[in-house]
Amino acid sequence: MNTEINEMYQKRLNKMEIKKMPTERTIDKHATNLLKLNIHITKKSITSIHNLSWLYLDVDDLLKEIRSLPGRKTEFIGPSAIQAYVFSVLVGIRVVEFDHYEKNPTYTALWKMLQSKSKDSLGTEIKEYKSDKSDVFVPDFEIVDPLITEFVKSEDDTASSGAKEGVDDLKLILEIYRTYPFRLETSELKFIKNLHAWKTTLKTENYLVKHTKGFFFSFNNYKTYDRYGERKIDINSKELIKLLKIKTKNMESNEFFFGNDGMLRNTMSKKITTFFDQKGIKGVTPTNLTKMIIQREYSKLDPAMRTIQDRLAKERGHSVETQMEVYLIDRKKV
Repeated sequence: MNTEINEMYQKRLNKMEIKKMPTERTIDKHATNLLKLNIHITKKSITSIHNLSWLYLDVDDLLKEIRSLPGRKTEFIGPSAIQAYVFSVLVGIRVVEFDHYEKNPTYTALWKMLQSKSKDSLGTEIKEYKSDKSDVFVPDFEIVDPLITEFVKSEDDTASSGAKEGVDDLKLILEIYRTYPFRLETSELKFIKNLHAWKTTLKTENYLVKHTKGFFFSFNNYKTYDRYGERKIDINSKELIKLLKIKTKNMESNEFFFGNDGMLRNTMSKKITTFFDQKGIKGVTPTNLTKMIIQREYSKLDPAMRTIQDRLAKERGHSVETQMEVYLIDRKKV
């Protein structure tokens, strides 16, 4: 992967007409850091920088992963090593994003942090950093839901957005993310066309499985897998099932659900955000859709709230405590 990073990085610098190239040793160091961080986060090795989907993690989550890297003689790496890994992440985002890396919110937050802190205190500041998201505006679900409904039910079902079969991929993405509080692991879904094929599947990735009564999701490659294992989520939404039947009509097992090689998580996130931006609503990200879904369920004051909490936690792949602390919106503050 070192050669790939070097070539792509050089291409970016050439486009920016920068004459002084980084040394091969510097590029190798960044590549090595990215490889180590990838194995630490995903427990897997890679051959291409385009597989570094964790580059698009929330800043807090990414820094948490960096801080938890083991040190040579200590339990965790120190401030200077944290700083080095942050620089490598910035290089990785620049290479992958190429023309629009500065619009990546993770890149922007990390770069501002590097620019505003002295070299001596930088590592410590990053080690202790936690962004304040309490003031971020999150719209009510009742505002965004009708917009999704109108778009999903519209007649323009062409494959203009990369759909393989008759259904706009954006419709499927929006329908999934207004129904379930998922992270962006659906971008890498593979399709399994029946339970017979499912029995012979190794279950190492994320899947959409079709069976005689409908569909279910099976997540096996996600952030908290080591803690929660496989997340099997039955699909009960009639509208989503309808779209899935059209989409998968001629698909074969182990095909990527979105695109020929899957979809970059950042691409999926941008599709969601851009849709709502064009509708005049800012701040609708996949994470904020999760917050809206959780807020909607909590507002029902259902006597079986604990059951609802457990269901939402399973769908997201986190604890009820995390759900209440991180994703429940305090409307008194917004």
